[in-house]
Amino acid sequence: MKAQILAIATLLALVAGCATDGAWPSASDQPAFELLGSVAVDQLAISLAADKEAVNKELWDLFANTDLHERFSEVTVPAGADAWSVYSKRLVALARDRQMDAESLSRVLERIKTLERLPGDSMQVLPYGAFTGRQGDELVWMVPCVWSLGVSYDSDQR
Repeated sequence: MKAQILAIATLLALVAGCATDGAWPSASDQPAFELLGSVAVDQLAISLAADKEAVNKELWDLFANTDLHERFSEVTVPAGADAWSVYSKRLVALARDRQMDAESLSRVLERIKTLERLPGDSMQVLPYGAFTGRQGDELVWMVPCVWSLGVSYDSDQR
């Protein structure tokens, strides 16, 4: 499966079991905890263009400013938490449950993690979905994300 990467930030597009053991997010970390159960893994009936610029526009139009994107944009991640790992594991588990190619999704998520150098010191990336589509004859993964500043809850914020 060809790796197709999409990371949706505030204005950026690039072509990723709920935690209950005391790790972030706990049930008191809202909306992060609730939204962890809302990540989406699905097959889409989409055929992406071959041109990178056209693909970026297609993916932006498909994922940016959607209800799901807006809801995940409200998540605040505390400094030191690894949102990428938490949400990525949830996506892979869902893909496995749906008998989709979880191993290739895991590789795509790992590639994004490496390329984006995650987790970052101050920026958190939350992959809120993983969708398959086609690009030519190949099946591709599309992974929309939101970017969030890592904020320390105990820091003095004025």
